[in-house]
Amino acid sequence: MNKKEIVNPLYKYKKLIFIFFIILLLVFTIMSNSEDIQDGFEKMKLIPWGTTIALFGLLVLYIIADTYILKASIDDSILKFSNTFTINMAGSFFSAITPLYIGSYPSRVFYLYKEGIPIDKILSGLTIKGLSYQIVLTFIAIMAFFTTSVVEKSGWQVAFYIGIIFNICLGTFLVLISSSKKFNSYVIRVVQKLSKRFEFFKKREAELMTSINNYYEQTRRMYYDYKYTLKVFAASFIKQIIYYAMPIVIFSGLGMPVQDIWFDIIATAAVIQIMVSVIPTPGGMGTTEYIFIILYGILYSSFATNGEIEAGMLIYRFVTHYSIIIIGLIVTLYLQTKKPKKKV
Repeated sequence: MNKKEIVNPLYKYKKLIFIFFIILLLVFTIMSNSEDIQDGFEKMKLIPWGTTIALFGLLVLYIIADTYILKASIDDSILKFSNTFTINMAGSFFSAITPLYIGSYPSRVFYLYKEGIPIDKILSGLTIKGLSYQIVLTFIAIMAFFTTSVVEKSGWQVAFYIGIIFNICLGTFLVLISSSKKFNSYVIRVVQKLSKRFEFFKKREAELMTSINNYYEQTRRMYYDYKYTLKVFAASFIKQIIYYAMPIVIFSGLGMPVQDIWFDIIATAAVIQIMVSVIPTPGGMGTTEYIFIILYGILYSSFATNGEIEAGMLIYRFVTHYSIIIIGLIVTLYLQTKKPKKKV
C-alpha cells in the first residue's frame, strides 16, 4: 500500500454510509411494527440501575481491551493510549456501518498514518490484529457449538455450519499464507493462472499478488516474538469473553435465571456472532436481532414471558453495536478536524 491508496474513509465509504442509514431505518421500521418488540421496549424500562451500570462497565472494559489490542499490535512509542482509543473507535465505527466489516482496516490505516505511524508498521500490526481476532472468534465458536444444544434445537445448523466453515477456511488460509512461504508462493501462482481465464482476476492480478505476498512479510514478527504474540492473542480472547458475557448481565437484570445456564448464555452469544459473520448487512443488522430472539428464546423457553427476550435483544444490540457507532461517530468527526502529524 502506498500513500495514494490511503483515502479518507468518510469520502471512500460515503455511499455505504448512506446505505447503512437506509438499512437502519428499515430495521427500525420493521421492529416498531412488532408487538413483541413493543413489549420488549416496555420491559426495558424495568431494568434496574445496577444492571445499567454493570453493562456500562463491561462496555468500557470491552473498548479498553480492543484499544489495547491495537496498541499492542502496532507497538510504536508514538502511539499513546488516548490516540489509540480515538483511532480504534473510528475504525470500529466504519467497521459497524460497512458490509462484512470492510471499513475496519482501511479506516484504521488512514488515521494511524495521519498520526505519523510508518505504513509498514501499520500494515503489520493491523494484519496481526485481524488474524488474532479471526482465530479466537473461530476457536470460541467451535467450543461453544459442542457445549450447547441451542443450535440443534433451533434447526439453524446449516447457518451455523456455513458460518463456521467460512471462518475456518478463512482463518486456515490466512495462517498458511502468513506462515508458509511455499504455500504463499503457491497461492500467487494460482492467482496468476486464474487471471489468464477470468477477467475479474486479470484486472486485480497485481493487487492480489502484492497483498498475498505482503501478508507473509507483515506477519513475520508473530512467529518469532512470542511475548508480543501472546499479548495480542490473550487480549483478543479477553475482549471476546467480555462481549459474550454481556447477555448474562442483561438477562439477570430482566429477572431471568442465569446461574445454572451462564455457560449456555455465553456459548449462544458466540454462536450468534459466528452465524452473522457472513451476513452482508452492516454489523449483521436485521439478522443478528432475529437470531438472538430465536436462540435465546429456545434457551429460555421455560422461563421467558412476552417481551423479555426482545428486551434482552434491544439492550444487547444497543450496548454492543449502536453505542459503538455513536461513540465512533463522535470520535471520527473529532479526528477529521485534528491536524495530521503526517500529510495524507
